[in-house]
Amino acid sequence: MLGIGVDLGGSHYEVGLIDLERGKLVRSLSKEINPDLHWRDHLEEIGEGIRVLLEEGNFRDKFADVFSGSLGIALPGNVSPDGNTCFKCPNLKEWRYVPLARALREILREKLGLDVHVFGVNDVNAAAYAEYKLSVKDDSVTMLYVAVGTGVGGGIISKGELIVGARGLAGEIGHLPLDLSPSAPLCGCGARGCLETYASAKGITRESERLLGEPLSPKELYDLAQREDERSKIAREIFFKAGYYLGVGIVAVSYVVDLDMVVLGGGVMRGAAFILPGIFSAIEERLKMRELKVEDFVRLGSIDRPQTIGAALIGYEKMREKKVEQE
Repeated sequence: MLGIGVDLGGSHYEVGLIDLERGKLVRSLSKEINPDLHWRDHLEEIGEGIRVLLEEGNFRDKFADVFSGSLGIALPGNVSPDGNTCFKCPNLKEWRYVPLARALREILREKLGLDVHVFGVNDVNAAAYAEYKLSVKDDSVTMLYVAVGTGVGGGIISKGELIVGARGLAGEIGHLPLDLSPSAPLCGCGARGCLETYASAKGITRESERLLGEPLSPKELYDLAQREDERSKIAREIFFKAGYYLGVGIVAVSYVVDLDMVVLGGGVMRGAAFILPGIFSAIEERLKMRELKVEDFVRLGSIDRPQTIGAALIGYEKMREKKVEQE
């Protein structure tokens, strides 16, 4: 059985056909987008991408026999708990109170003649779900997934259920306030001193400019950190500090929801060798009210394309739930 997964980012989208039983990507298509376009233009492009994907290799001819009828779309922003509305995507300026499910369903009906159940989900929540279902494979645990990239996002899953909260904001670890001083760095959310301002790619680059005199990307800083000189020592210290802040955020969440485990993903975690020591140090110093082995408590993500796959899996589960409610 196949489902459709979509991952919409600030500069590109990916559409994929997902084998729902195995959680495997069968076929995918990616394309860059203009982030300044209207949300309807983006959805039209996604609909066209799905049409092209199905026509490749004459796949469309047999699609109707194996299609579940579900589509999940992962978005870089705040989505309503019912998956119908996108409230806001910070890096897509025209994405404000978008009737996501209805609009995309209409586009797919027009382009493909398909009646599709559409469910929207935050992209980090989608990635968390993929890791939970396909890697952790234990519905008894409570897990925090942290994605460290341009920003810092999070998703919480407890006993098989994705926790999204009343407005879809649950798990947003990146906006935990860690620095209360009025001079703390300004976050993209509008507040100062959020975890994201210290532990994200932007925060790491800002710190490299302050300490090394040039704004290095995490990749450039990682390359520098592997050398043996004074500048490489500073690079390693920058990564350690970013990791320490992440660890503090993880401790805060753990005391609220009593985590069993933490999974780390996102592009910045390619520098895990230099970031994990800081994370481990913060957890060992600050998570004092329980016994744990930090190396077992924190692990790196292992699923490729988790947003696309997770969106498809969630879309299918929500479609099944809706059918049960209607019976």
